[in-house]
Amino acid sequence: MAVILRQTGDSDGAIAAGQQALALAAALGDSALQVAASLPLGQAYYAIGDFGRAAELLRRNVEAADREAGPLSTDVRIESRAWLAQTLSQLGAFAEGRRHGEEALRLATLEGRRNTPIIAHSRLGTLYLAQGDLEHAIQVLEQGLALCRASGNRTTLRVILADLGHAYALQGRLAEGRALLEEAISESIRTGGLRGQAHRVAMLSEVCRLAGHGEEAWQHARQALDLARQHKERANEAYALHQLGVVQAQANPPNAEPAET
Repeated sequence: MAVILRQTGDSDGAIAAGQQALALAAALGDSALQVAASLPLGQAYYAIGDFGRAAELLRRNVEAADREAGPLSTDVRIESRAWLAQTLSQLGAFAEGRRHGEEALRLATLEGRRNTPIIAHSRLGTLYLAQGDLEHAIQVLEQGLALCRASGNRTTLRVILADLGHAYALQGRLAEGRALLEEAISESIRTGGLRGQAHRVAMLSEVCRLAGHGEEAWQHARQALDLARQHKERANEAYALHQLGVVQAQANPPNAEPAET
């Protein structure tokens, strides 16, 4: 329930379900189940922009998962590391994040099952992109996209499409970047996976601005802000506000007062 509620954009419901799952696992005294329950709870905290709490929970989860044995813990250990890497990137802790993300990718390549390698590529790519390391971001995200296409995975597809599109645009490949971002947004609408849609639309706003389409950039940034507030995604709300400010500041002539606001 926590996973599905987060994917559909109900972060409050995801946190409540995750807390309930963790409490049940603790009452049973089942450490492996506590590890499994902690992962979607950490992801839900990430979704609302509570990166400090998400990092704390995921860091504990990595340590606990490393002590467990069995096939369940392998996947959870890899995914917890991958999500911790992405969370740390939002806190600017890139060195620690890269260690966890690159280890997650190594483990996923050796031991990962089902969608675990795709998740490891996606989260590490997000970290590289946040740090501005476009070369490594594009390399890892292209590999992840190929895995998505080959496996038919649709859950992580929209995330990889959006990040790769953003990376292409920042590299100057604006048309390719926009096409991937528009595919990511359409994929989210088609599957109902609305978590993070505000971020994807805000990235599209940035690509439009870079291409000189100020009015489109403004419209997408406004939509991103509405989506972020609707889904209570505080970090994405900040990103959308930033995009709105930049669009105003770079208008011709610049709209300094609304940009500052």
